[in-house]
This record gives sequence, C-alpha cells and structure tokens, in this order.
Amino acid sequence: MNQEDFDRVKNASDTYTKSMKKRLLEVAETYLKADTLIYELRDGVRLWFVSCDFMDRVMTLAFAYNITGDSRYLNKCIAEMDSIASFETWHPEHNLDVGGLAVGFGLGYDWLYNSLTAEQIVRYERAVYDLCYKEYYGGFTGTSSLMEAAMKKTGNHNPVMNSGVTICALAFMDVMPEISAYLLSNSLLSAEFALPNFWPDGSWFEGVGYGAMNLEYMSLQFSALHSVLGTSYGLDASEGMDKATQFLINMQCPTGAFAFYDGGSVATQWAPGALWLSEHFGYPDVTAHWAQSYNYWGTGRDLVAALMHFDHHSATASINLEKDPYQMELLGDKFEDAIGAEIKLLIDNAYYQAQKIISEQM
Repeated sequence: MNQEDFDRVKNASDTYTKSMKKRLLEVAETYLKADTLIYELRDGVRLWFVSCDFMDRVMTLAFAYNITGDSRYLNKCIAEMDSIASFETWHPEHNLDVGGLAVGFGLGYDWLYNSLTAEQIVRYERAVYDLCYKEYYGGFTGTSSLMEAAMKKTGNHNPVMNSGVTICALAFMDVMPEISAYLLSNSLLSAEFALPNFWPDGSWFEGVGYGAMNLEYMSLQFSALHSVLGTSYGLDASEGMDKATQFLINMQCPTGAFAFYDGGSVATQWAPGALWLSEHFGYPDVTAHWAQSYNYWGTGRDLVAALMHFDHHSATASINLEKDPYQMELLGDKFEDAIGAEIKLLIDNAYYQAQKIISEQM
C-alpha cells in the first residue's frame, strides 16, 4: 500500500466501495472499545491467536486512519503496537507466532510511519531487532533449532514465517540495512521449500483451509516485494501459483469445502490473498467471483483486501470461470452435476466422521 492507494479508496464514491468503507469503519470502532492485546497463550500452547488478532487490528486501524485521518484509529493502533513491542519474546517455541506478529508490526510501522513520533520509531526499531530479527537470524544461521526447522518446512509454517520477515525487512531496511538485506535474501531462498507444493494445478496438500491461509501470507510477501522492489524474484512464477485461486473455488460448493488431509468442511474458505493473486495474474473473472459470491467480509483484513482489489466493476461484471479439468475428466457429460457430486462427498465424509466418533465411544 502507498498513499495513492489510500487516496483512491478515500475518494471513491461508488456505492460498492462506500459500503465496504462503512463496514471497515464499523469493525475499527469495535477495536477502539476492545482491551489492548496482552501476552497470553490462550490454549496454553501458542501465542498465535494474539498474533492473528494483532495483524487484523493493525491492518484495520491503520487503514481506517489513512482513509479518514481520525486520530482515534491512530492512537489505538499505536497502543496495540506498544503492547506487542513490550513483550519479552514473540514466543518462538511456536514459530508461527513470530511470523504473524512480524506481519502486523511491519505493516503498522510502514502504514503509520509519517504519523509516528521519533520516540515511537526508535522503540519499534528496537523491538523488531530484539524480538524478530534475532530469532530469524538464529534460524538462518542454524543457531536456533526452533527457527531453523521453521524456515525449512514445506507446509503452512513456511509462508507465514517468510511473509513476516520479508515485510519487516522491507519496512526497516533503511535503518538496519545489513541485517535486513541478509534476512530478506535468505527468506527468498526459504520460500522455495514450500512453493513446489502448488505444482502442477494450484492445489495445496494440507487441505483447502491451509491452502487459503498460505495464499494470504504468500500474497502479502509477494505484494510487498513488488510494491517496494518491483519484483518477487520469480517466486510468483512457480508452477501452479497462477492456478491456486481457482483451486479454492473448485474445491467448494454452497454447503462448504471438500475436506481432505488436515482441512475441514467449513463453508466459504477464502483468502484475502486470492484477490491480489487474481489481479496479479490477470484473472478478472476470479476477482469478480469473490466479489459476487460471498458476503464474507467480516474481519478487518478481509475488508482491507476488498477495498484494495474490488470496485463497482467487480461487483457487477459477468463471470466466465474455466471449468475444473479434473471434474470434467471424472464426470464427463455430467460436469454440470459437479456441485451435487461435491455435496455427496461432503455428506459421505460427515457420515464417516460420525461413525468414527460413535465407534470410538463404544
């Protein structure tokens, strides 16, 4: 995001964008009333839930401030960042926690920079160095076994971790150039461990939910690289990435997502990152599908993504999505019954899970 993006949203007058702005500000108002986030392992294991809340609050409040100039949003966002900066650690024992907090912290620092005091800027620079950079450096140099394992994973930890360090490295490059460049270059190499899992058709082996999660964080990483450096160094060209948004669509039906591996059947599995990817790869039909098919813009970062990538054209455009080649091959002339077939799969899966639970309890 840059000032031009904020101004475009701020000045938009079409009904669709005005509606989205209204809903974003409604979410921002709820955050103004919420207690500031604190260090807590809500499930006794991870700080991840705080990381997710922090990322959502920062994106919502910082975006709201930039399109309204309302200092209440600025002050609340700073309060959240001050709290996270005061933590003794970002809990590398569950390394996703570090990645999630890094995303929110880097975006907050960047989006609010021109409104921060000199004291706040120094405080946030020190916090990132102590709580984020040192952990990632240990991972890349092999001096932290916890973080080293995360940076070499092929599953969902990889995109979260690399998104966080990329965003922070780009945001703090001017004040910590050497270590920022070191971490960024190693992050680009680390990302390659996970990308082959999208080959050849955009599917993700951990299920639809994790596929959506990975697209969100990968799109944050790629879009930050393109925004600052004008390239993602070919990461976005990894085979299957251009089909990943269609995979999310094809694996869902009106009653939910097709469950496999570690994914559930929760309805409307989607990723804000799918919007950037469909725009980046030139798939307006995919963008229009998300704009028209779901009324799911409930979290702040959902709405931020909608405002960044949707407009009134997306909301009314005709849609002509490609048919899923696998369903076409399997079903032949019965392709149009694909939704019915997916519903049957969902029902069969639910029946199997119910039988399993019953047998375990007998």
